[in-house]
Amino acid sequence: MRETSTIFQVSFKHRLLGGKHAQLADAVITGMSTEGYKAAYLRMDDEGNIAHTNPMRIFCGKASAEDFTYTPGDALSYQSTLQDDAAAIAEVAEKIHQAASRHKILDFDIQTLSYTNGALTHLDGVPVVEIAAKRAKHAKH
Repeated sequence: MRETSTIFQVSFKHRLLGGKHAQLADAVITGMSTEGYKAAYLRMDDEGNIAHTNPMRIFCGKASAEDFTYTPGDALSYQSTLQDDAAAIAEVAEKIHQAASRHKILDFDIQTLSYTNGALTHLDGVPVVEIAAKRAKHAKH
């Protein structure tokens, strides 16, 4: 029986941040929490009211004094209107990841590592044997 799993790792300025993450949402928070910033998934509207009926967004702000507070202006535009918090957070994280994969909109990179029976098989969806073959080919030239 083949056991497959996927984990995510975050790099910022070509160095790894933290450990490996089982959930994409955690990797996004790690990436957004760089250089003195802290990030959180919140349901805050444009007036700063927090309520479960508001869309879920990710907020990223500098520390103000000892506590981290967020304002509506600290939110990225990606949002989810799903009512279940976990599903909404997953949707926001996926939107951010997809946008960052297509365009360099963030200062960090999230790599997707896929394993089969404990062995790394894919990096960002590309088979590692293919990556190794390309590197070997370039090393010869």
